[in-house]
Amino acid sequence: EKSRQSSGINAEYGEAEHDFNVSKDLVLPINYKLDISHFFVGQYLDISGTTVNRGFQGVMRRWGHKGQGYCYGRTKTHRRPGSISTQGLARVLKGRKMPGIMGNRDRTWEDKQILYANYEKKYILVDGHVMGVVGCFLFLRDSARMDPIQGPLLHYPTFVGEAGALGTEVYDSSVVDPTWDFQTAYDNRIDRLRC
Repeated sequence: EKSRQSSGINAEYGEAEHDFNVSKDLVLPINYKLDISHFFVGQYLDISGTTVNRGFQGVMRRWGHKGQGYCYGRTKTHRRPGSISTQGLARVLKGRKMPGIMGNRDRTWEDKQILYANYEKKYILVDGHVMGVVGCFLFLRDSARMDPIQGPLLHYPTFVGEAGALGTEVYDSSVVDPTWDFQTAYDNRIDRLRC
């Protein structure tokens, strides 16, 4: 038995509404403001958003096709897909990789780890990159696959209390240190990957 709860999100860039599926015992009060205090450093997230719209693209950019040669008599076929079917089949099979609109699709990136959280300024840093243009809305959820590992540390249904109880800056010193410059952080990451 799950109910749908809507949350209006006010941000510097605008407003958004999103529905979250919750069970009856985890329903939040009406007009409760959600922020990053629900999450903690080291937790894994599933991040949903809309990818950047690239417009209409050919098969080389959209699907990574090699293309055809540029010499030996080829004319105006260097970036074309080539044959898309056979004469005997007399039709194009479903799922054929063709030119078309690239991007502007809803996607979910799973298992992104939180490296740093600033509860005073209300932002977090995650490992790797996320989809979307600068200023777009991203929807963060507790990771579905990594939940058994981090389960005991989560705030259920969310963190309810004084924001000061969490501290201002929280980070895992073995992963990231805010005092590092770019070169130090880069060298540290390369060393971790070599192990």
